[in-house]
Amino acid sequence: MDEKRQKKEMDLEVNSFVPLYQQLYDNIKNK
Repeated sequence: MDEKRQKKEMDLEVNSFVPLYQQLYDNIKNK
C-alpha cells in the first residue's frame, strides 16, 4: 500500500467535492 498515492487520491476526491459543497452552501445562503 502506497501511502503517498492514497493521500493523493484522497486529495483529488476532496478537491472535486469542495466546489460542489461550496455551490450548495451558496445556494442555501442566497435563499
